[in-house]
Amino acid sequence: MRYIQSNEFKKLIEDNNKFVLNCHISPDLDSVASVCAMSQYLKSIDKEFDIISTDVIPESYKYLPYADKIIQTKFEDIEFSKYDCWISLDSERLNQTGLSFKPKINIINIDHHPKNDIEGTVNVVNIESSSTCELLFELFNDIDFKIDKTLATTLLSGVVYDTNFFQQKNTTAVTHFVAYKLMELGADNNYINFKVKRSNSIGVIKLWGEFNKRLKFDKRYNFVWTAIPYKVYSKNLEDVSSTAEYSNMIARTVVGSKFSMVMSEKLPNNLTMSIRSRVPGFDVSLIAQEMDGGGHKDASGAVVKGLPFKEAVKVALKYARKHAKQNFVPEIPLD
Repeated sequence: MRYIQSNEFKKLIEDNNKFVLNCHISPDLDSVASVCAMSQYLKSIDKEFDIISTDVIPESYKYLPYADKIIQTKFEDIEFSKYDCWISLDSERLNQTGLSFKPKINIINIDHHPKNDIEGTVNVVNIESSSTCELLFELFNDIDFKIDKTLATTLLSGVVYDTNFFQQKNTTAVTHFVAYKLMELGADNNYINFKVKRSNSIGVIKLWGEFNKRLKFDKRYNFVWTAIPYKVYSKNLEDVSSTAEYSNMIARTVVGSKFSMVMSEKLPNNLTMSIRSRVPGFDVSLIAQEMDGGGHKDASGAVVKGLPFKEAVKVALKYARKHAKQNFVPEIPLD
């Protein structure tokens, strides 16, 4: 058995009937895939459940079974007394779930982030896992839940996304083994790749063009950054995953940079950012944590709320420069 908490998890599921699941704010594919995978498990044992997302689910993720069942509403407005148990997946901190309080119901906390502090009734947290979907593969095996082709594709989606298709430092031998087993079970990697990497709308490409226009290289601290205000973002918006995808595919590749920061004001006075390390050893999560965000050493995110666009950008750049100065990586020479 991989996790000592697996039996506790199974018992709490069996002893309750109605569950609420949620995506974290600004949901990525691991977040969406993990709630969809858990939904398939709950459906197979005839449990009732609702899936909530505070933010819009990217269109490119809606190939996943159960993604069409996700209700977009403020998670904080949910009447938790209607449910027996909340299953929190892929959320490091309470505020990343969209909540400012802990519901007074049973909580199952499943995550792989290093600073997880949700403290549920049952906690299955493994910071060595590449993704929450990798962890779920092991958890489902522990409880002898059969993974079919559909579920295998869902789980592999989260694994490949959170490793940036096996390019990031969180990719381990275990990650490759899990991917191998999922593909043996029928997971279609080519289908996932087509949906995630080769299905951008014209609007997304135009939005990337706006990021490109504003792209800057901080020569003193060796990082790349770009930021667009709400009036530009809202005009070009077609897919809420566009900021993270631009970070992964373009901004983090700039020669001579240690990391990149891509910022978009998705709502007025609400600046969302994707921060990506380019060189091994540079920990971008330290920058995100300064703004109550989180994530991994290679890829993190944060939100600055309540400030006008230009002021929010100044705050983000202040923390970026602080850690660019402190977080020196002598073993990785710049190009």
